[in-house]
Amino acid sequence: MRHSLAVIASFAITSIVPIGLSRATDAPANGSLGHCIHEDDPIYFGPEGLIVHMDDLNHDGQFQVSESDYGDTAQREGWYWFGKWIRDTKLNQPWTDNPPRQLTIDQVLALLEPDGNGVFRRAPKYDPYSDYGLTHDQLVPLVAAMGAWGRKEPLQRLWDALPEDFAGKHAFGPDGRWLNVFGQPMSHCDDIKKRGCSPQGDCSLKVDTTDCSPQEDARDCSLKVDTRDCSLQEDTRDCSRAANCGHDGCPCEVRGCPGSCPDSCSDQCACPQGCGPEWWKCSYQRVCVADLNCAAAKADCERIKAPEEAACGVLQVACNLAKGTQNDIYRAVKAKCEAEKAAQNVLYVADKAKCESEKATQNTLYTGQKAGCEIKKSSQNALYKVEHDACETKKTINKFLCEGDKAAAAALCYGTQFRFTGDLIGPSTVNTFIQAGVDPRSSNPLVNTEVSLYPLAGDTEILVNVGILRDKAQYDRDFVDPDLNLGVQILMSRIFAPNPANQAAVAAYQARAHSYGSYFKAYCSAYGPMTAAEMKHATIRNRIEAGIQQGWAPDVNGPYGALRWYHRWTAGSNPKLAAMYQPILESFVP
Repeated sequence: MRHSLAVIASFAITSIVPIGLSRATDAPANGSLGHCIHEDDPIYFGPEGLIVHMDDLNHDGQFQVSESDYGDTAQREGWYWFGKWIRDTKLNQPWTDNPPRQLTIDQVLALLEPDGNGVFRRAPKYDPYSDYGLTHDQLVPLVAAMGAWGRKEPLQRLWDALPEDFAGKHAFGPDGRWLNVFGQPMSHCDDIKKRGCSPQGDCSLKVDTTDCSPQEDARDCSLKVDTRDCSLQEDTRDCSRAANCGHDGCPCEVRGCPGSCPDSCSDQCACPQGCGPEWWKCSYQRVCVADLNCAAAKADCERIKAPEEAACGVLQVACNLAKGTQNDIYRAVKAKCEAEKAAQNVLYVADKAKCESEKATQNTLYTGQKAGCEIKKSSQNALYKVEHDACETKKTINKFLCEGDKAAAAALCYGTQFRFTGDLIGPSTVNTFIQAGVDPRSSNPLVNTEVSLYPLAGDTEILVNVGILRDKAQYDRDFVDPDLNLGVQILMSRIFAPNPANQAAVAAYQARAHSYGSYFKAYCSAYGPMTAAEMKHATIRNRIEAGIQQGWAPDVNGPYGALRWYHRWTAGSNPKLAAMYQPILESFVP
């Protein structure tokens, strides 16, 4: 806590960083209560984005970041993220930063655990085993925040990294050192815990990856077919008389006759009536000229026609004979083609049968080869499995023996030789770890025994601590240091493990006496906003004491008043961190 901080020499900031909002001394007296006690101010962050205090003034009267302002960073971050989680998930009153927060919870945890080995720091660059290592007070809100947000891996690393001795778990600081029974510095027992018992040797299961995929004779045994064309050809030449003689015959009616040539000359024409010269001329021509000429022409025609007809008949007979001969040849060709085609197709059927037979025989051989391969492969894999199991058994036995030796050496170390000077983690804090989800098992049997007894003892310790707080708070209004961690433990129990014991603790905490923080409203009404001039002295305490003597009444309950006083502005703290928890306390500690 800030009351126990020493001068921080190992962490330096390269330059003083003034805060943008000046806390002026001339703020109006009639402003809101939040303005008066600075709950409306933004939360203060250092250059890395972590929450800091502002308890130093520069020559302009403004607050500035100095080395000691990082002393409570881990606790403030845990307080912030735990409260935000409750507001966001349990109260449906989401917390919103203005301006928005630049770091996520994972980025914050990475800064506080710079080596990723479970050794958390109060703030970046602090030596974990110096006066500024993580103390018990810094631990509790951070554990609660990691558990609430489900960050189990860094939480488990933190638990595993905490030093252990015969008394149990310890925080890293302040001034955490290992001493022997004579009080002399010694190597700590964690060296034994870090001793590796990992199984040695490669027991990877070998596998016979021989390819036993079945081969296959995939030749094509499709039936071939002789598909040549054996269609019958035909001689279709025309052997008609007209095609061979050039005409259908030798009609004598047209050969050399000027007109028609009837068989007789009678009734050829009608002669004119009368007995004149025309009648006589006509009669003469009809009888003597036409008949004689016609008969002569016909006779000549018949003479010529006879040999032509004979020649024509010869040609027609020759044509028909040649045509028949050619068609006989065509029929012979077709028959020969069909015979060859049938013979070839018989050969093709035989080839197909032979191919199928050879293919079946070959595939039978392939099937046998595959079965043999699978048997050999299965036998080899069985041998590999036996080798693997024997190797793993040997490794397990060796690991068991190593862990036994390690546990015996650790028990001897923790129980008789060494002790750690850091803060002891008591039952209530172990309960907080367990409620946050940590696996509390340890290689130290003494720690395991203590952990098994802690659930009831932890709740009892919280109730006892509430009683101690109430007793002292009745006489000291400035006594608020235990309220943060005690409040976090009460909230963790109420949310994650409610039981009659922590219900009794809540009831007892509700009756907590009022601190100076319960009278801020009356103070602001009388004196106006808090100013920078009040930071380094007891002006506010004195004024509130005088006011109480004059009859001032508290304006909030005791638990919330304690938070307001703890996070008061004039101590360089962040009043907004108290305001964040007002609805939380009203809901869970009404």
